[in-house]
Amino acid sequence: MTEELKTGSLQLSTEMHGFISSLVNSDSSSVDNPFESIVEGFRFAFSLGFFHGKTKKIGPSSQGIAPRGFVAKDYEVLIADQCQKIGISLGGLISEYAEAGVELMAEHHASGGLILDLLLTEL
Repeated sequence: MTEELKTGSLQLSTEMHGFISSLVNSDSSSVDNPFESIVEGFRFAFSLGFFHGKTKKIGPSSQGIAPRGFVAKDYEVLIADQCQKIGISLGGLISEYAEAGVELMAEHHASGGLILDLLLTEL
């Protein structure tokens, strides 16, 4: 019998949270802010990290992501085995995938690429 996984919390490092926040569509004239909310950006970042098989530990300075918009249990089928193997909550592993995904986005952006390019080419 397997033990039920803990849901845990969703978070990003303060640095990556700030970066993803800058990509949220606002009244600014920036072309490269494709997301309607931080949760939407977090969801894409998780997908990007998961797709590339990359995770990154989150340091002590972090900010939470609203769990109402991203329900960790909805992703249990994808990562439950890995969570049990390494002894981490669903939210913890999702956050590590998202942290790696945001870092990939930041690197792409820093090299002159548009985030929208990632949306179009990674799907």
